[in-house]
Amino acid sequence: MIRFLAPSLSILPLAAGLQVPAQDVGAAREKHVQRVLSVRFSPDGRLIAGAVCGKERVRGWYVESGRVQVWDAATGNPVRALARPAAETLSGTGNWTRAIAVAPGGKAVAIGRDDRTVQLRDRETDAELAAWQGPAEVDVLAFSPDGKALACAYRGNSERGAELSFLDLATRKPRWRETIPRSSITAIAFSPDGARVAVASLEHTHARGGPSPVAILDAKTGREERTVRGGPEGARALAFSPDATTLAAAYAVGPVLSWDARTGVQTRALPVRSPGRVAAVAFSPDGATLATASLRDRIQVERPGNLRLWDAHTGELRRELTTDADPASSAAFSPDATSLAIGRDDGTVTRIRLADEQGR
Repeated sequence: MIRFLAPSLSILPLAAGLQVPAQDVGAAREKHVQRVLSVRFSPDGRLIAGAVCGKERVRGWYVESGRVQVWDAATGNPVRALARPAAETLSGTGNWTRAIAVAPGGKAVAIGRDDRTVQLRDRETDAELAAWQGPAEVDVLAFSPDGKALACAYRGNSERGAELSFLDLATRKPRWRETIPRSSITAIAFSPDGARVAVASLEHTHARGGPSPVAILDAKTGREERTVRGGPEGARALAFSPDATTLAAAYAVGPVLSWDARTGVQTRALPVRSPGRVAAVAFSPDGATLATASLRDRIQVERPGNLRLWDAHTGELRRELTTDADPASSAAFSPDATSLAIGRDDGTVTRIRLADEQGR
């Protein structure tokens, strides 16, 4: 497998026994935390785009940053980096990146800033295509499958509800808005046909660990079609199956749940037993496999296999992949389903060739 290291660090393939020395990344700067929040293949499978958020220590201050790195999927060589922070401040109140989303095909990038600004940038040139001010800080961003609309989830609390805005990118105007009372939105996913959008929220009136709902909305109107009872503390990630009939949700604790998206009936509860939080779920293009990837709890010393491949129809665990790399935070299948890109908690992306993992 090939490991693609974060921007400004070396790029090299992993080999048995290979030691990678730390590289100086600037006299005033040291790498601290860089988490790949989302990862996506280009439609032809030749490029991998990863949206990276994190913190760097700059002259004694922790400064949050966000960027998108694009790699050649075959070689691991970086193609370009974009969406860097416009400025870094050392006052502790910088224009921090809160959310990043990569459009289908990787042609555009949406960035939510701490100052309530949302930017839309061109992947090729890094030029700003649009920018607007939201009603609150952005928690989640998600592009529609055709890349023509952007769902923006603005932060809510026990007094002010979270706002979900569905923005038409051609007109830069919202098609619809919905408010979820006394809640925060934790994850958003579109069905592959773009007809529905699933929204996971955490109700602040619930005690810690209480159940949280997942609403399935009509993407054209925002009308709620149904709501399912989710797991504790809000879903960390959502994914529709390719035929849009199944919805899967990953939680910080407890099993990965799935429902029939047409009826709202729960169909599966996958028992994720390893330590750590399940942070990513992804269906293979043929809908036969569901991948789940986990973050490791800080109290755990060992690093168990944090990537599992399940039979999406039966719930049977097909394979558990163990690597020495940092815990996973996002996942995506290649268009031909032969590879899986894993965004990790250290700002790297690993491409796993699934054919090479048979029998492990």
